Amino acid sequence: MNFTEFKANVVQWATDRGIYEHSTITAQLLKALSELGELADAIIKGDRDALKDAIGDVAVCLVNASHMNVSVGSIRRDEPAIAYGYSRVDQIIASLCGFFAQALDDRDVSYDSAIGLLRTLAEWHDMQFMECCEAAWLEIKDRKGRMVPGGAFVKEE
Repeated sequence: MNFTEFKANVVQWATDRGIYEHSTITAQLLKALSELGELADAIIKGDRDALKDAIGDVAVCLVNASHMNVSVGSIRRDEPAIAYGYSRVDQIIASLCGFFAQALDDRDVSYDSAIGLLRTLAEWHDMQFMECCEAAWLEIKDRKGRMVPGGAFVKEE
């Protein structure tokens, strides 16, 4: 299969499942971001099968977003907010991605701006930032496991 065939297959698959009818460009890009997290996890763990799957999953989301991208300017302004009623969540996530890219490229960065973006995101979802932090802490504080070469934390069962 070549990429043109792959795109045609994905477009037909997505059409058959109502993705273009019921999804948005933003939703597809956020799904790609989610899959990108799985891709990063696969790299850290050295899991070639998961990496192959994640690369393909990101590609599917990008094909979908690209197919929906008839006129990005007009669609994105009028696009209904994703599930929460906030139309700028995607901008915060994009800014966070930009921060991560900068942090990976230049280790000497201030993390304050990223924390500020997370605070804003929490507030937009009617949450307190510190409640989010506390929930994460309560989730991990008693977790047992070890860090393996490559940087992945492997939890004990």
